[in-house]
Amino acid sequence: RAASICVSNRKCPSYHRSLDILARKFDLESINGGGRSSTLALPNSPQLAAVSLDLAIELNERRARSESCYSNGIDSGFECSQPALVYTKVQRIRYKDFSKEVRATMDIEKFLTESTLLLDIVQTTLETIVDRMLRKLFNNEQIQCSMSEAIISLLSKDIEVCKFRNFMQGTEYSEGGGLATAQQYVVAFCQMQTLTGRHVAIGRLKEPTNLGPTSQEVKFIILILTSTKEKGTKNAVEVARTFATVFADEEFRQILLDATNDDEFKKALSARTRSLIKIQSPLQEVRRPEFNRSKFMNELRSFGRGVTNDIKRRLPFYLSDFTDGWTGRHSKRKLLSATFFLYFACLLPSVALGVLNDENTQGVIDVRRTVIGQVIAGLTFALFGGQPLIVLLTTAPIALYMKLVYDICLEFNIDFRAMYACTGIWCAIYLMLYSVFNVSSLMKWSTRSTEEIFSLFVAIAFAVDAFRDLSNQFKKNYYMPECNDSVKSINVSAASEHLLESLTSVGQCRRDSSLLFLILMLGTVWLGIYLHNFRTSPLFDADKREFLSDYSLAISVLTFTLIKLFAFHEVSVEEFNFYHDTLITAPNMSKVTVATVFGAMGLGFPLSLLFFMDLNITSGIVNSSANNLKKGPAYHFDLLVLAIINLMLSIMGLPWVHGALPHSPMHVRALADVEQRIEQGHIWEKITKVRETRAAALLSHLLVALSFFVLLPIPLQKIPLGVLDGLFLYMSLVGTKGNQLFERISLLVTEQTAYPPAHYIRRVPQRKIHIFTITQVLQLGILCA
Repeated sequence: RAASICVSNRKCPSYHRSLDILARKFDLESINGGGRSSTLALPNSPQLAAVSLDLAIELNERRARSESCYSNGIDSGFECSQPALVYTKVQRIRYKDFSKEVRATMDIEKFLTESTLLLDIVQTTLETIVDRMLRKLFNNEQIQCSMSEAIISLLSKDIEVCKFRNFMQGTEYSEGGGLATAQQYVVAFCQMQTLTGRHVAIGRLKEPTNLGPTSQEVKFIILILTSTKEKGTKNAVEVARTFATVFADEEFRQILLDATNDDEFKKALSARTRSLIKIQSPLQEVRRPEFNRSKFMNELRSFGRGVTNDIKRRLPFYLSDFTDGWTGRHSKRKLLSATFFLYFACLLPSVALGVLNDENTQGVIDVRRTVIGQVIAGLTFALFGGQPLIVLLTTAPIALYMKLVYDICLEFNIDFRAMYACTGIWCAIYLMLYSVFNVSSLMKWSTRSTEEIFSLFVAIAFAVDAFRDLSNQFKKNYYMPECNDSVKSINVSAASEHLLESLTSVGQCRRDSSLLFLILMLGTVWLGIYLHNFRTSPLFDADKREFLSDYSLAISVLTFTLIKLFAFHEVSVEEFNFYHDTLITAPNMSKVTVATVFGAMGLGFPLSLLFFMDLNITSGIVNSSANNLKKGPAYHFDLLVLAIINLMLSIMGLPWVHGALPHSPMHVRALADVEQRIEQGHIWEKITKVRETRAAALLSHLLVALSFFVLLPIPLQKIPLGVLDGLFLYMSLVGTKGNQLFERISLLVTEQTAYPPAHYIRRVPQRKIHIFTITQVLQLGILCA
């Protein structure tokens, strides 16, 4: 076997040297006529048959170490024997939380039944101890890799002192003060590509053994071998954390030393696991309160108390709401970027939805009225709202509801303006009742699951709107009958100078318009997402990357608008209608009948439920603990302000508004200081500070008002509809960022080794995670349907 190893290395530069080592160790110089030569021929003496398996293992180890050296860029020969640098890394790792990380208990239970246990090992050197433990491990379990490969993965022999490549130990308080390494146990671990599953061997030494500077009295050694294909919660480091946490207690280690047989040892290990669950559990675990009917009814009877408490909570911060945006490091830059983000995020959707409202109501509510309604609602809420980080916006569900009201008015010959005003008034009355009777207290029992489903529903709605417009464009301009006829009508033999005339003379076929719509939509969303994620790019410095990320929406919209105007100016695209009639028209309430009033009462109730749910869920997401806000929420007062705003809009014949997703969380993100943290190769962001200011919303809506008087109809009318739908797709994709439901849906098609180190991955079994995710997806499907 030793000869076969040498032969297998014939093409290796170290082939002859390996034969030298073989000859030197077994005194085989006489095979070549005496005297060593650096060009030894292949030995063929019968003495070679006596070469032991130990030599084969040693040669295999040396070759593997050589390959390791070459793979790490070290050109140092057959066994890395040349002087080099030794890289050692010490890293603090938290104890495993057995009360929350369910995988820890499952690992202990699994390894109690399957692990290899050796008591009173008499060997005293690291190589012999590891060899003894691995031999028993390989005998007890079916392991695919070779024992020599496991030894190479566990031990490092690149320097004179043999030691573990990767190991974990605990720390404890020393007698002289401070922390010292707990030298009584060592948890060594490795990962191998040829291995499947996870394997553990626990060894108790008969006498304390000195294995190195921080392991001078080792009594326990735990060897952990795992596959490189295991997911994050099952990899070698996580399993090592589990056993290192269990062995960290000195009294428990003494109990293990007193164990006389394997059963006592395993019972003590199982008891220690159960005790850790109790010890690490918080004294008062914070749980979501269960629904208490009597308590909720008492809150409903407390007329106006919720609004009063919200005012008392937020009023002391009213002046600071204006000044906080200007003071502090980077505050002015953040305020400016948040202002321009809100400007584009409010103006452009208002234009796009104004086009939809114009089509649905035959011009009664058009782009101008949608934009001015956004100005009135935004300025009012920025000045008087309880939580100024919430953004109010008219959305696609509202546009569809207005179409429903308009269709009812057409069918029953009812004046639309009067019916629209009555519906809005009833909706405002319902919202006021919800506010003063503290109905928002129901949100105490709303789970994060509801917020995730609703947020993803809004993101899907944005995407559906964009693709619906794309589909309509292709039906109208690409697949129309005139386009099919135009191909037949072209005279192929016509001269080249008459070809353009033949094409342009055919009806209204505009396939180029549809293709340009697709290019502008996808280009806008691509550039916006690329710049939004530019913080993680290696290009430029940190300040420039943050600048490009903050202004990603504005840059993408302006870029592709200019591309259309200058590069594709010959391609005609649709522009929205612009009317010069009276902007605000009061409804003729004399046309209101008793039937109209009761009909509006019925229409206003489901609309009020939509506004109630949307505002409270938006407020819950904005005020979540992850955003680290300090000034507190104002659920009841915000609902009252929303009712007053929609009451005014209804009387003036302007579109209704409600809390907007994902605009509100993105508003918070634009005003936040964010730190990027890396855990097990995954990058995640943590908000450290948010500037809770009214200034961004106030300034952005003043800019929208200025745009209404200066930029309508030109140049806003020149913004292609494809760019506006690209904006919708951008909002949809950005809205999924940080949505835990979307992340867990992606886990269904993600390789387990690439799972992020999220808290639910650590604390919940994988099967339950997928079952819960599928349940949420079913709820989302019902909501979308």
